[in-house]
Amino acid sequence: MSRLLIDPGFTTDAMSEAFSDEAKLKAILTFEAALATAQGELEMIPVEHAREIARACDADVEDPGAMLMLGWEFGTPLIPVVRWLTEKVPATAASSVHYRATTQDAVDTATVMLMKAALTAVTSDLVRVGNSLASFAGTHRLTPVLGRTFLQPATTTSFGARVASWLSPLGGLIGDLRWDIHTFPIQLGGPVGDMSGFGESGPALVDRVASILDLKVPISPWHTDRTPIRRVMEHLNAVGIAMAKVAYDLTLLSQIEIGEVQVRSGGSSSMPGKRNPIDAIRCLAAAQVCATTTSLVTTAARHELERGAGSWHTETFAIPVVFNATHVAIGAMISCLESMTVDSTRMLANIESYGADQPPSSVGALVDGVVAEWNARAGEQHQA
Repeated sequence: MSRLLIDPGFTTDAMSEAFSDEAKLKAILTFEAALATAQGELEMIPVEHAREIARACDADVEDPGAMLMLGWEFGTPLIPVVRWLTEKVPATAASSVHYRATTQDAVDTATVMLMKAALTAVTSDLVRVGNSLASFAGTHRLTPVLGRTFLQPATTTSFGARVASWLSPLGGLIGDLRWDIHTFPIQLGGPVGDMSGFGESGPALVDRVASILDLKVPISPWHTDRTPIRRVMEHLNAVGIAMAKVAYDLTLLSQIEIGEVQVRSGGSSSMPGKRNPIDAIRCLAAAQVCATTTSLVTTAARHELERGAGSWHTETFAIPVVFNATHVAIGAMISCLESMTVDSTRMLANIESYGADQPPSSVGALVDGVVAEWNARAGEQHQA
């Protein structure tokens, strides 16, 4: 029996690979290898045991999906993983596998590792959207276009100013995502999240495992404080909202009654020649999926006591969906902008229909400021 997959219209190859069963299990094993290595260095377990465990973590798992599914039967994915690892190491090293750690240590740390890699791809493509918008804004900084408020004709502005309004939020979003990439925290607290099982070596162990995995050391374990996860979901949803704004505006402007822009069109099964702005439509749909699925995390029930029952597990579903939907929205917008043509003649005709004036020259300065800010933010290198 095949496993249920997300509709391909709401996935991308990059995100599907980033959150695949193989990637999830590899991230868990990478954590286990780092844990063992650090514990060996700190003499919490014998060094030879640490080497055997790290070596076993490099072995291929025949069916990662089946192992993860087995985890749901046991109630924790670490039971089948730990059993598999103990079978791969000498019997003398078995007691050192997953030593004094807990399931949430491995799963949360693996999750932020997956998110970190996925967010790098998302950010790169968002920069492409911003650069495209900056180019259109600069080209059309004073191209007259009829402004519309409450969807009704208003005074004249420039198409560059309209595009600048689409571009303006992206600089802050790029900064947020880059901050997230460089501040993902390790999770390592032991059974109840207080590090007591690691004794006096706890802080040193957290520091060392975080260093090996290139993650940050949190103030304390965040077993029931989901801020690190929730913050990224909120940032991705903000990206989806920004993409939907552009997509919706392009859908309106490409209507034949307005006709000020044209974008790549799809077909109709019943009306040949109908121009449906399919990339903008896909962007809007993906952004809606992103918003709805984000709420599964951001409005989830409080995580009870030292580990959430159900609300924590929901993240397993929601996080990959939010990443896929956000990346789809960005990719659809890239396709939309690459195909977009601007009809300045039609814009003038629409202005003349309502007797509007030309845009003031100050609009050009506004556009220049937004583009300059974007160029500065897009080229920034985050200082961790």
